[in-house]
Order: sequence, then structure tokens, then C-alpha cells
Amino acid sequence: MHKLQVKDLHYDQGVAHVRFREKREKKFSVMLHPVVQSALFAYLQEAGNRDTPDAPLFLSMKGKAYTPNPLSTKQIYNIIRDHGKKE
Repeated sequence: MHKLQVKDLHYDQGVAHVRFREKREKKFSVMLHPVVQSALFAYLQEAGNRDTPDAPLFLSMKGKAYTPNPLSTKQIYNIIRDHGKKE
């Protein structure tokens, strides 16, 4: 399974997109809402991996510190699910 990396975040005509790869290397891109784009760039700045293309896009945390390990797909799903429950 492909783990998202910082280099999977790109711009097309000034709009941020995230490139995904599925089974059999099928590729697609998802446009980010401006609020999501701002939050993602703030996170990348805080995590310190904004200028490292091969770094994981989403890092795990230990306590309040980021680790070099990527979040798993299940962890990302749980974060999104839990956030949705708060809305």
C-alpha cells in the first residue's frame, strides 16, 4: 500500500491537490478545500517535513512530539471518523 508523502501534495492552477495511488498503480488526484489546504500547510510547517518531499505526509505523534513514522491508513480513518462525530 502506498503511504502518502509530501511530494504527493501539488498545485494545479493555484489549487492544492493530493495525488493518490490505488491498486495496480491507478492514480487520481483530489482537490483540497481552501480551509483544508491552509490547515495542511500549517501542519506541515509545524511537523517540520514541509521541505522534505519523500517524508510521510502525515506523521504519527508520541506525546506532543512528531515521530518520523507515518500514520497508518487505519489511524487516518479513525481521526477523520472521530472528527466527523464531533460535528
